[in-house]
Amino acid sequence: MQKKKLTVVLIVLAVVLVFAVLVFSGVIKLPKRAAIVETQSGIAAQNEPAPDSENDYAAAASSSADSDLPYLATTVDGIYYTAGADGKVAFFKYASGVFSPVKATGTYHITVSLSESDVSCDVSYYKDGDRVTGVGVYTASSESYVTEPYGFFQLMNFGSGDESADSDGLVLLVDTTSADLYYQTKTYEEQFIYYPSDNETYRILSEANRTVGLDGAKRKDYAVVTTEMIENAGAHYLFLSGRHYMEDEPTWDLMRSGGSGNNVDNIRIGEHVVGFYGGYNAGKNIRFLGVNDAQGVSLYEYRVSADEVNEIAKLEGAAPDRVLVCGHWAYAGGLVVDILTGEQKKLDLPEGCDADMFACDGVSAALRGYVNGLPVLVTFNLKDGSLTTNLSHADLANGVNMHYMTTGQLMVTIAKDKGYTAYQFG
Repeated sequence: MQKKKLTVVLIVLAVVLVFAVLVFSGVIKLPKRAAIVETQSGIAAQNEPAPDSENDYAAAASSSADSDLPYLATTVDGIYYTAGADGKVAFFKYASGVFSPVKATGTYHITVSLSESDVSCDVSYYKDGDRVTGVGVYTASSESYVTEPYGFFQLMNFGSGDESADSDGLVLLVDTTSADLYYQTKTYEEQFIYYPSDNETYRILSEANRTVGLDGAKRKDYAVVTTEMIENAGAHYLFLSGRHYMEDEPTWDLMRSGGSGNNVDNIRIGEHVVGFYGGYNAGKNIRFLGVNDAQGVSLYEYRVSADEVNEIAKLEGAAPDRVLVCGHWAYAGGLVVDILTGEQKKLDLPEGCDADMFACDGVSAALRGYVNGLPVLVTFNLKDGSLTTNLSHADLANGVNMHYMTTGQLMVTIAKDKGYTAYQFG
């Protein structure tokens, strides 16, 4: 019996050895495992590696920089930061293709109330003249019982047109979604004014009618802003809210601060908003994108003096769930639209391009998307919508934080096996 078992084992080993030789010699080719990449929504997706194009994205870049954490733009021009979940923050100045470390001006130890719990965070800040930017990351200790276990703290100046701005204070925004930590564009569920002189914080928007959500914390969709919305503030603060809908329903209304009695900061001026932006135009009216009666997308204007909403233009071919926004520009249905002016520019898109990332500075526009399932990076001149760059490479599936720098360069960060590489184009 023992001899029989030994014979079987020897035969199996011989077969395995022959198979290994055939594999390594290339006679037998094993199927490649699909690469796992993290998408902008934070959901893992599988993508087959794309073949390298003749114009490789790395060769096309004017410069690049490796880092353990992604370089993210601050609210001060030319200054970037890195921030880890451990709360360590570093600042950098970008010039001529190089991110050079710069020393933080100081640190504020700030305490805010989130869902009835006091949360404290060290916020490192950098000051350049009158401009201040600050970053801090709070993570609750494992033995803590706070209802909000995470917070990204963003310290910034009031917008230049903000009629409620306080010269003694700064704006403090808190993002409580940990998956957003390494993303350039964040949405902030908590908004405060911070007074450095006495180290006090006060809420910018009332939360008197804010209810508790399914996770036991106060509803995160009650009042949400971006830094662009704060910088564009005028007579009132604009924010997005899902308070009139079920918590798991992805529907947003555009609202503004103000009011009285039980209606403080509960004034709805636009329904079924898409693209997550609302801003004051040159006429001091409020522009936003929303779902129209035909279930497409239209540009709307809330006229302050008349207290009414008017449809400005339909965006032909745009679908509500396919709108991408960067600042006050939107990509929808092959168009780049300036939400504040209404100007539209049709892009010379590669056939079949399905975009999921968008960057724009008003002069140029860029899309990261897929053509026949292969990741591409395409850029356009907004004078006429003409195509200026068309690159395809497997690594582009791991691209994050695409944005235009103040230098006019396009920056795309590629997540690597260990760390990140930031590429600048132009």
